[in-house]
Amino acid sequence: MTDRFPKINLEEPLLPEIIADYIIDYIRDNQMKANDRLPGELELAQSFGVSRGTIRSAIALLKSRNIVVRRRGSGTYIAEKPGMVDDPFGLTFIGNKMDSIRSLTETRGVIEPGVAALAAENAMPEDIKKLEELRDQVEECIRNEVEHIHVDEEFHIQIARCTHNPMLVRLVQETLKETMPLLGISGDFDVKETLPQAISAHRKITEAIRTGNPEAARLAMIDHQLAAMHLVEKYSGYVPQERV
Repeated sequence: MTDRFPKINLEEPLLPEIIADYIIDYIRDNQMKANDRLPGELELAQSFGVSRGTIRSAIALLKSRNIVVRRRGSGTYIAEKPGMVDDPFGLTFIGNKMDSIRSLTETRGVIEPGVAALAAENAMPEDIKKLEELRDQVEECIRNEVEHIHVDEEFHIQIARCTHNPMLVRLVQETLKETMPLLGISGDFDVKETLPQAISAHRKITEAIRTGNPEAARLAMIDHQLAAMHLVEKYSGYVPQERV
C-alpha cells in the first residue's frame, strides 16, 4: 500500500471531516481535474487506517460540497466544477425573477469593467486570438439571426480568462450562468434592440484588450453593461430611487 495519505488518530473527533480535508489536499497536490478518478474506497480505508464506513462518510461530505461525484459501479471522480454548488448566490430566495435579473445585472456592472481592465494588462497573444474568434462568432450568429446567448457568454468568460485570475473566471462564470438565460430566453425581454450596441461594444473591448489599454477596456465594458441595465429597467418598470 502506498503512503499517499497519513495514518489518522482514530480518537480524533470529527474523523470524516479530517479525512475529507486530507483528500482535498491530495486532489490539489496532484492537480487532479474534472473526471479524474480518486483511489478506491478500500484503498483509502487501508491508507488512512480507518473503516470503509468512515471513508464513505468523508466522501459523502465531499459530494455534498460538489467536490466529487459517485458513479455506480465505477468509483469516485472529481466533479465538473469542484466546490461550485448550485445557486451559489442564493437567488432562489432573492425576491422574484425580475429582482434576481436586476441584482445580477448590477453585479456584472460592478465586476466586469474591472475584469476587462485587468484582461488588457494580462492577456497573452493566444488569449487575444481566442477572444477575437469568439467576438466574430457572436457577430456571425447575430447576422444569421441564430441563437447567440451561449457564445456571447463564452466571449465574456474569455475576457475573464485573459486576466489569468481563476477567482475572477469563476465569479464571471457563475454570474453569467444565472444571468444570460434569464435575459436571452425569457419572454420578458427583447434583446434584439441591444444587438447593434453589443457588436460595437465587443469590438471596442476586444481592441482595447488587444492593444493593452486597461482604461479603454474598462470604459467600453461600462457602456456595454449600462446597455444591459437599461434593458432590464425598461422591461421591469424599475426606476432607481433618488437619494434624498
